[in-house]
Amino acid sequence: MTRHARERNPALTGRVPPPYCAGVSDACANAPDAGNFDSCGAPRSRNRSEVGRSGARRAVAWLLGAILLSGCAGQARTYTDPFSYCGAVGTIDAPDPRYAGAAVPPAIAQGLRRAFEAPADAPLELFTRGTSWRCVDGKVYACNVGANLPCDEKADTSRTPSAPIAEFCRQNPGAPVVPMVVTGRATVYEWRCAAGVPVIDRQLAVPDSRGYLKHIWYEIPRRSVASRMPKNLAGGGERSSCEAAPEGSLARRTCSYVEPAAEGANEADGPLSAACAADLRLDRAL
Repeated sequence: MTRHARERNPALTGRVPPPYCAGVSDACANAPDAGNFDSCGAPRSRNRSEVGRSGARRAVAWLLGAILLSGCAGQARTYTDPFSYCGAVGTIDAPDPRYAGAAVPPAIAQGLRRAFEAPADAPLELFTRGTSWRCVDGKVYACNVGANLPCDEKADTSRTPSAPIAEFCRQNPGAPVVPMVVTGRATVYEWRCAAGVPVIDRQLAVPDSRGYLKHIWYEIPRRSVASRMPKNLAGGGERSSCEAAPEGSLARRTCSYVEPAAEGANEADGPLSAACAADLRLDRAL
């Protein structure tokens, strides 16, 4: 007697199909894979472990794939070109690990050299040392410390005199101006002393959208032609950064190029102090 015959005869197999399987057992018995299923179509007990192992393998494979995909997604793209980098990140106060190029790329140093109207043969290293750059609305802006300009400081907009300013006015009660060595170079105000009390005389500068002093940061276009000067972040026009300042403005700038300061001299006496950006002399400075 065949196996199918025995399975179709409950008396021979000793198994009686449950009531809810009535009318189904014959169809199940005639199915091609009937040997792997019982009369109700459920997997026989000897195959359930195999089904479980197969499901576990699929789950592990899916998990490993998800881990690999997440690892790839977490790898941020890097840039060696500052212009492409700024175009990608938009606005950032200093390059982050996504930028993998030179600390101060030649294109930025060249842009500063044009902005300061230094001779074309001025050593590029002069505009690399002490230079910071950042991204503003997808564009590259740069600043050189020159005569101790506060490139990396946010503008000081406080109208409350600091302790050094107050002390200076106590010692110099009628001083017409408080020097920047006392106020700090990041202040946007010019201070004076009136009967020993610090008083704001006028506002000298304004902060940009990120809080830095506008007038010391320059846009560096992606170009190599020196016929047009980079626009000053504050002015926005195409005039030379060394153009004579209007009467009563922040500073007068000297544009003649000089040799590097002698060894041991103050950094403020270096070449950039004579190349526009380094000479911020207030109209009423001491």
